[in-house]
Amino acid sequence: MANLTQVNKLVQKTYAEIWKDWFSGLPDCTPATVTVDLNCTDSGYRHSRNLIIISFAEGNLNNYDILDSNQWPVWKVDLIHEMLHEYEKKVMTEPTDAGRDLYSKHRRQLGGPDHNELFYTAICDRAPYFKMTQEEFFHHI
Repeated sequence: MANLTQVNKLVQKTYAEIWKDWFSGLPDCTPATVTVDLNCTDSGYRHSRNLIIISFAEGNLNNYDILDSNQWPVWKVDLIHEMLHEYEKKVMTEPTDAGRDLYSKHRRQLGGPDHNELFYTAICDRAPYFKMTQEEFFHHI
């Protein structure tokens, strides 16, 4: 069984690596503060506080892949999803046709007003980073 300290270390390392690749060339961007907890509340990105919260159930510490950042454990799915919100807020300005198309196909799968055409545009924009098609990437996050 993994512990929260081990998972937090992987989350922080993964965030730092991806953030550098996605944002380092943008002078007005600063990394978010990332917190990890076992409250089993929703993970989220708070733009006004530049904060990413990764929260999951303690039982997930028993998952076979929880310490394998090459896979897609629950914390990585949540982290990438919230980083897409960060990317959307800090980088994206207008939805693209690809984002609109993906949104029209899948808008019912991700609820809430924060999952709009601009968020789906961020998905389309970042999919190649993971060497995935837009559809494949959407189904991972």
